[in-house]
Amino acid sequence: MSKRTPFDSPESLDQVDVIAEYLNASLEEMDPQVFLSALRDVAFAKGIAQLARDAGLEREKLLLTLSPGAEPSADLVMEIARVVSIKLRSHKS
Repeated sequence: MSKRTPFDSPESLDQVDVIAEYLNASLEEMDPQVFLSALRDVAFAKGIAQLARDAGLEREKLLLTLSPGAEPSADLVMEIARVVSIKLRSHKS
């Protein structure tokens, strides 16, 4: 069973502040796959085809990038974050 963030309702991912909170909460898990799963939820909530276009990617590449087990580059993750207009907090111990 995969870990999930405290927000398990992608349907509510329609506002920038909710998206930012969702992704930042996923970062607190300190597990890249939890964050990747949350980013995938956001991508589908925003519309995968439009997000791919806005990020300058092919839809299939974005889907592969966000698939379970993928290891996307930091640059690609930051580009997706930019496209969905969110700012990520750094986690400080």
